[in-house]
Amino acid sequence: CVGTLISWIGSKNQIKDAQETAKNLITESITYFETVTDVTRIAAARTEIAYCYWRDGELNEARIMLREALKKLTMEGTTRARALLKLTVVECTAARYHEALEILTDNAMLFQKVRNHTVKGTYHTELAITLRNLAKSENKDKYLSRAINEFQMADEEFKLARNPVFRADVKNNVSLI
Repeated sequence: CVGTLISWIGSKNQIKDAQETAKNLITESITYFETVTDVTRIAAARTEIAYCYWRDGELNEARIMLREALKKLTMEGTTRARALLKLTVVECTAARYHEALEILTDNAMLFQKVRNHTVKGTYHTELAITLRNLAKSENKDKYLSRAINEFQMADEEFKLARNPVFRADVKNNVSLI
């Protein structure tokens, strides 16, 4: 948890070497989880390290870490869903919008089963952002109406989660269409 917080705060406040410090702390937790053979927590920690790489702009490393984590997260659940969402962010950052769309589309059933409204809302937000990016990069308006619909569904999930900050983020994203 400390490594994840350092990564997030370091990114937000642009603290030099924060991602490296976070990676080191998260690696220590992986070492511990390996000694107690907690495969789910190992994969979750690798997901967090992947986001450190993403924040540093090392997209290939982030992608590799996320793919490794997803190989271990074979059961459907929130941890797998979060890893898939992070992989989608990595692919969008790399302007690989069709890959991101494929990840989200192929795993739609998983996100329907997840009970966490914040995760569901994040799924719809990432899908909407991916569709918006596809519309702009390919100059195809057909994706825009789908994106607006996904943003509406995201807003509804964040409303159920009682998360006004994420709802405001959705409203901001809609304004970018």
